Amino acid sequence: MIVDTFQNNELRQAVYFADTPETLSVIQLQRSDDVEDPFKNLWPSIAGEDELNSDDPLILLQKYQPVSLGHFVPAGGLRLGSQLPFTGDKEDQTAADDIEIGMIDAGISFWNPVAVTTDPTNATKTSRFATIGGLKLENGVITNPHLTPTQIADFVDRSDQQNREEMEKAFPESVFAECARRPLNSPSGSAHGTAMMDLLLRTMPQDKPLHALELPASVLRDLSGGLMSGIMHIAIRALVQQVSIYRKSKELSDRFRMVILMAYGFTGGPQKIRSDVLVPLEKTLCELHARHGKVELVVPIGNHLQDQVHATLHTGEQIGWRIQPEDFSANTLEVVQGMDDPPIEVAAPGGAFAQLPQVLGLHRVDLDGTPIGALWVKDDNGLKRSRLSLIPTATRKSGVATAPFGCWSFSAGRGAADLWVLRDETGFEADPFKPARSSWFEDVGYEKADAVGMPLLEDNPSNANAKLPLVRRKGTASIIATSKHPNVVVVTSQDETGKPANYASLTQDGTAARHAVKLSTGFDPIEEFDLLPIGPFIGPAVLGNASKDRFRGQGTSMAAALKAGELAH
Repeated sequence: MIVDTFQNNELRQAVYFADTPETLSVIQLQRSDDVEDPFKNLWPSIAGEDELNSDDPLILLQKYQPVSLGHFVPAGGLRLGSQLPFTGDKEDQTAADDIEIGMIDAGISFWNPVAVTTDPTNATKTSRFATIGGLKLENGVITNPHLTPTQIADFVDRSDQQNREEMEKAFPESVFAECARRPLNSPSGSAHGTAMMDLLLRTMPQDKPLHALELPASVLRDLSGGLMSGIMHIAIRALVQQVSIYRKSKELSDRFRMVILMAYGFTGGPQKIRSDVLVPLEKTLCELHARHGKVELVVPIGNHLQDQVHATLHTGEQIGWRIQPEDFSANTLEVVQGMDDPPIEVAAPGGAFAQLPQVLGLHRVDLDGTPIGALWVKDDNGLKRSRLSLIPTATRKSGVATAPFGCWSFSAGRGAADLWVLRDETGFEADPFKPARSSWFEDVGYEKADAVGMPLLEDNPSNANAKLPLVRRKGTASIIATSKHPNVVVVTSQDETGKPANYASLTQDGTAARHAVKLSTGFDPIEEFDLLPIGPFIGPAVLGNASKDRFRGQGTSMAAALKAGELAH
């Protein structure tokens, strides 16, 4: 296996992470079936110089599979258009304690009866939601279309099918407009946004309205985490702007406190520095604090404790990275070292070791003369971050290369490193016949369960003299949850006994989130709805669509939703 580089400065801006390197060996092209959704990830395709100079650029899409280095943004980055001017005095604290509650999610059936109030005197129905918005990308500028109060009121009395059609028209990039074989928001299925709405309404003040912003469907399907990283701060700014416009229409002060639930998280990258995700997010929170008042972002710590997504290598140690067969998604990990540390070596299953390059920039990974991946090396405040992405191990096209499945090996030699598997969740693929399968680190010292078969909550707790395994539960927290900003509220979940949930992630320091919520397993009144179990009968029963059907579930996102409602009091 070799890592190849070549010069191509004209294409430097084509890749999200290629902001400083002078070498480039990947190109990004938009697939022909992505046109209707401009937010869809523009995957880099691995290519050689001959293909890059070809008169027919579609050869890249026909011959090579995608990698997952990140997402495309225009030169200068994405920005929110039509921002309101700042006319207030930041020292003016008038109405700063007036609370607004918002959520950023996908598949929010806000016309569900639980989100509608009825006046007992005249039977008039009113939505609990004051504003509903979305994101739209046009010519590199993101706009924030939103429903008018009259439009929101119309949703209350229409059928679910009619409402879904109206949502498709209003927000064509949302999950309501998807036509995938495996939709993220089917009429009878369970949508994440509706579940979070249900939990938030349970704990928030009953006299307060809700505000919501629908994320583009492509943000959820992007398993690089790049799109979420790129637009998260824009989504927050857009939602707060929605609220500001609403308050002005009601002749309320533009100074207010806001609690926003953003119940998504993903792994990847160093957790002890301010990552690419956190820098713009924290800057946005500070700016909004000065403009309007305190804006708190409530996020889950993540459900990755048992997922084997973090490993630590020391001198002479070796770790395995298990990639599954029939995986139609790219697999990506990040290696983090000091800039002067000796290089890490990598070997394909059954192959010889090759050193990861030290040269900053983008590189192509070849195996037996075939491009099977890409590597991006970056200097991040004295840390060397090497992001390796391999093409899928499966394809439905003849003559198209695939990456070897099995156990890839990483050796520290004389160096040391931390390794993370980047976002690698299943169930977000659009086609069930092209499944996305997760990958994980393997280590003989890693114990998944204790003597009675219960999932462990820490590494080697039963043997104090045993060597700590290379695969760690520490460092599995969502990258968003590593923020130290005082306005970022990180939430974990507890089981019914008050102990940490066996899936709730830990930070790299081994600490849990400061805010913990117990998820009750008690049944809700059975006569009020049809109970539709998903998996084991555990966790609270929550709404998932516009009907009264409920689905049982667990997760730190559910805990975050309950906590967000509590914070709004």
